[in-house]
Amino acid sequence: MKSTIAILVIFLLIFSSFSFAGTEVGPVSLQGKRLQIISTGTPRLYIYDLPIDSGCTQNIPVLILGGSEKNIIANELYSAILMAKASGKQVTIQTTGCWSGWSTPVITSMYIHD
Repeated sequence: MKSTIAILVIFLLIFSSFSFAGTEVGPVSLQGKRLQIISTGTPRLYIYDLPIDSGCTQNIPVLILGGSEKNIIANELYSAILMAKASGKQVTIQTTGCWSGWSTPVITSMYIHD
């Protein structure tokens, strides 16, 4: 009985961690995608025409550039997004959770493909 409960607990822990992993889109090119940079309120960058089905109210991914919810590597992610857009490199963008400001998926990671 104890081993069955232990296995069930381990199973639930493993699968509950996946629910917090977020969603991803890609590989895609950012060329032709609209970027919007907002400096007022919470500084942020939106990537339009790149819908992410994340369960948030909005499906436009956002990179938080300032304020209390700022991503600790926001400057590096911002630079990588601009580099990928300018060079035509394919990217995979990952989001985790919804931004409380507008319920949009928050960009937390990005892969750059060759």
